Amino acid sequence: YIKEGSTVSVMGMVQRNDNILMIVPPPEPFSTGCQWAKCLLPATLEGIILRCEDSSKADVIPV
Repeated sequence: YIKEGSTVSVMGMVQRNDNILMIVPPPEPFSTGCQWAKCLLPATLEGIILRCEDSSKADVIPV
């Protein structure tokens, strides 16, 4: 869970379906360059779903 007001960084492609945004992880693994002391292993990400109130078709959508 992500607490409201928190900042997170994610990598993936944004897909939109109506007013739901989904960040889909890349198809292949990639190196994040993380340091061992700060690395959480194992970690998997199936996808993140974000809801937005904007129903426009703009490229930039407030979430």
